[in-house]
Amino acid sequence: QNPDMLIIVTGLSFGKYLNCVAAAPIHQSEPGLRGHVVYTVHDYSFYHELGDMIATNLPQVATIITGIFASCLTLSLVVLSVRRLSWRFPDEDDIMNNRQSWRCWTSKCELVVVILFVTPVGVFAVLAFTLRGYCGEVAETAVVGSTLLAQLCSIPPFFLLFRGLLLRACLGQRTRASDINRSNPETSQQVVIQPSTSPQDATTENIRADNTEAASNSMSVLIRKKGPLVLVCCVLRSRWFCALLCVVTADLLMMLLWVPYYRSNDYFTWELNARWKLPNLDAPLWVGEFGTGWNNIWWKRFTRYLALHDLDFAYWSFNGEKTNWHPESHGLVTRDSMNILHPWKLEALQPLISSQFGKN
Repeated sequence: QNPDMLIIVTGLSFGKYLNCVAAAPIHQSEPGLRGHVVYTVHDYSFYHELGDMIATNLPQVATIITGIFASCLTLSLVVLSVRRLSWRFPDEDDIMNNRQSWRCWTSKCELVVVILFVTPVGVFAVLAFTLRGYCGEVAETAVVGSTLLAQLCSIPPFFLLFRGLLLRACLGQRTRASDINRSNPETSQQVVIQPSTSPQDATTENIRADNTEAASNSMSVLIRKKGPLVLVCCVLRSRWFCALLCVVTADLLMMLLWVPYYRSNDYFTWELNARWKLPNLDAPLWVGEFGTGWNNIWWKRFTRYLALHDLDFAYWSFNGEKTNWHPESHGLVTRDSMNILHPWKLEALQPLISSQFGKN
């Protein structure tokens, strides 16, 4: 009945989440509340523990995994070094098991593995997209976790396809080498051992033996020229070695991409936008609480966020005494309310306050 009345609706989990407003927009669905609802949210540095936890623990996890698999990788390299004298172009039946021709990228078994990994990628991606509209820490954690798992599960299929592509290139070189030998029939004859019945037959056998020795020497020179391809083939044949490369790539992805991202201002902005449904919220938004006792990175990012979205706010708290004889570390003034507790805090808030008065 009062046209000047405002109803303040606080977000869930102590003012942390407003992303469920889209599912129940009472400022639109209730005719008597239109123009009278103001949503309010709170934010503190400990509201962002998920990103901090990921950025802090990922390097430790990556270090442990890298250490374990680096030992296995070293052992794999030692085994390859011991067998280096027998490096050769493997037989087609050996490498191309379950492959119809050298033009196939992967075997049937590897295609099954690719499908088994691609399927959870799609599932986690759909799950992350679906849970974005739900409120609460569980849904937010599930969204971030599903995104990470989808990215991790996409690494093995990529490596298997890339491995098949390299094998195709190496086996293509081998096939062309075989074509060269088939194009020279004089050097590709084989020794046929038969009992000699005459001097003429003995002479024929000697000629064939000479031709076979020449072909063997020619193939040896060709294999020496293709030494790097032989090494690549032997390495790619080791699925264990390729699995280790997948793990190392995942570790590099953690260290080089995820850790900087979860510590960046981009993730901080995305997190608040997802929680508060900005800039798509079509109702007044008021930051009812925020505060800190330390001039940390959260303070700098949040005040920048307030200025970016031109948000009205109330700081917590003004007083310098929380309870009797207990100081308030977040306060603007000292316990006796006679002095400013943190000058840097007022220096950051005054431009925001001035912009609000200048706007009005």
